[in-house]
Amino acid sequence: GNARPSLPLEDDEDGENGVDPLSIVGDLTAPHRARALLSSIIAPSRVSAAEFYDKHWGKRPLLACLEDGSEVGEGAGGEEELDEEDAILVGNHATRLDGLLSRASIDDMMRRNKLRYGLDLNVTRYTDSMGNGVKSRITLDPAPTRRRGGGDDDLEYAVANPSDVWSNVDGSSCTLRLLRPHEHDDSVHSLLSLLESEFGCMVGSNA
Repeated sequence: GNARPSLPLEDDEDGENGVDPLSIVGDLTAPHRARALLSSIIAPSRVSAAEFYDKHWGKRPLLACLEDGSEVGEGAGGEEELDEEDAILVGNHATRLDGLLSRASIDDMMRRNKLRYGLDLNVTRYTDSMGNGVKSRITLDPAPTRRRGGGDDDLEYAVANPSDVWSNVDGSSCTLRLLRPHEHDDSVHSLLSLLESEFGCMVGSNA
């Protein structure tokens, strides 16, 4: 349901919580760690956990990102500038999730778990394929094949070759989409497990 979890955890006086999601350790109880994690994830939006549950939970989406300075004011020449406080906030949050899904960990994930196109990942690119100036997403995944003797839904999906994937990403300006990274990466799995205890429901992810 949409009932708000009952555990309170105070945000700082600005409605923000600067906790690094990857550094929440065992000196807190699991419920408090979960609330601290939520507060940290939504901190760039300047929305507190209390406000999130009051105005967004089960009601409307929340985009948790840092402003680009548009609300801070404009400097010389009309260029937008961040004041010192906002610049510090940007710096703190710009790298707070660096420990999740690095290129090296994604490469290891593909080699160790034999990720499949269409089920575990997609290689995509935005292109003006119609020549009308409007870019649309195309997926470059090999099409699945029907298993011999199987039905229409009995499909075999190609295993992604990491070298081919990175060649497309680096050489063809493609994007790598991970459809369920929590099934293959322990750090993402642990993060979602904490969020499930916070929300009281299942949580998924893509990247």
